[in-house]
Amino acid sequence: MDYQQPVIVQPPPVAVAVERPPIYLRVPPGHAKHWKKHCREYNACGERVYFVQERWYNEVYVPNQRAPEPPEHGHGHGHDREDDQGHDHDHGRGKREG
Repeated sequence: MDYQQPVIVQPPPVAVAVERPPIYLRVPPGHAKHWKKHCREYNACGERVYFVQERWYNEVYVPNQRAPEPPEHGHGHGHDREDDQGHDHDHGRGKREG
């Protein structure tokens, strides 16, 4: 199903139509086809609704919503246990030799 214009079950008040942007929803084809029957499930009766195509959702939206991988923390900061064995970890705090 390809909808070029939003589907409106019942027109919203004029002020609402101007102030609120349309809602983009991904719904099963049967829900889109019988929107008047299903709009309450989405709290979208009386709203301008664009139905998002499954293919666009999977190929465009989903890949762009994945969080980027955090940068790897490299070794060599002097805090590896093997490298630090036998070193004074007090770093000048605590004991003082006098």
